[in-house]
Amino acid sequence: PSRGLAQTNYKIISNKLGGRTLLHVGFAYNLHRKNNKSSVWTCVNKRHGKCSGSIKLSEESDNVQIQKCHNAECQPNLMKNEVRVVMEKLKKEVKTSFSSSIQQIFETKFAELKNTDTAFDEYIPKFNNIKQQLYNSRKKALNVEKTQFRNPAEVIIPEIFQKYLLVDYCENDNRIIRYRPAVTIHGCNVHFQRAIYRKAKSLGLLAHEETTLYVKLCTCLAFLPKEDIEDGWLSVMENSIPDEKVTQFNDYFVEQWLEPPGMISKWCCYKERHRTTNLVEAWNQRLQCYQGRKPSLLSFLEIITTDISTYSTDYEEMTVLCKRKKSSIINDKLIAKLTDKYEKKPITIMEFLEQIRPTKTKSGASTTGAKHTGGVTYGPQLFTT
Repeated sequence: PSRGLAQTNYKIISNKLGGRTLLHVGFAYNLHRKNNKSSVWTCVNKRHGKCSGSIKLSEESDNVQIQKCHNAECQPNLMKNEVRVVMEKLKKEVKTSFSSSIQQIFETKFAELKNTDTAFDEYIPKFNNIKQQLYNSRKKALNVEKTQFRNPAEVIIPEIFQKYLLVDYCENDNRIIRYRPAVTIHGCNVHFQRAIYRKAKSLGLLAHEETTLYVKLCTCLAFLPKEDIEDGWLSVMENSIPDEKVTQFNDYFVEQWLEPPGMISKWCCYKERHRTTNLVEAWNQRLQCYQGRKPSLLSFLEIITTDISTYSTDYEEMTVLCKRKKSSIINDKLIAKLTDKYEKKPITIMEFLEQIRPTKTKSGASTTGAKHTGGVTYGPQLFTT
């Protein structure tokens, strides 16, 4: 652009030093000084003596005005700026979304750029080069000194997770709230789905493909943001089938899962990494196998001590404590990808629900580990973007 030309297409992001960087038509500028109603920004290559380009940002007109043109060797790079924008989003998600590993978030964020153009590979940073920076950001957000420990005895639970409980749906919730009023209670997604399928089966809805697909849509409402669930339910109702049994099912869903105060917050699992109590139930079953039906206090303590020692040894030897199924890993990635797609609003609520809707696998094997009576297994369908 020629000197003095005013334009408004810019974006301001944070940089590695904690300052601000302005992105404009392929160039990047660091904040130099802030005046009364404007600010001056200099090219990021200035500190290397490679460019003296600068711009002025007017707060009144919200325009970028060129003050000094860039040197000839300093060329605009739109791809590099796109990577900077994605890095900004990555840093924010690492500090706010704890349901996925940092590496998984990194791979998800940059996957779309790579799919758009392979030329982005030249500018996308290597994970190993920035992982320490990302881990530090997460530790700072959680207000902890470390997130990895040598043995379970050293584990420090961040304050944010001390107020979160994942439980089965039971009548004791009010008792928990009475003694721990600050705790947020979430229900197990498997139990949520089983309850819905159980009701649907009792009404004979799982005997027909059309009504089965309708029931599946209802279970997928849990993957929407809490504030979008009611709109999602209205979208599902628009596709409701004019049938007495379906009407009974709709009444059940409203009375059981939508109307009770605070109920939606319990079964909504939007962006939750741990959506079920399967691990806890597996551990309880393991203990019961060892201790029998009526163990003495001493035998119980001995079993617990042995169990802790076993897990501590496995942890120190870097043994996988609980190996996840490959299908579960694939499903989590698909759900995360669809959720990210929905957040950017290229798809409607109904399109999101239909794409994430469970489907029967060809082999008949469960792809999520969540089964229900009737012999049909479900898991998020594969999709393409």
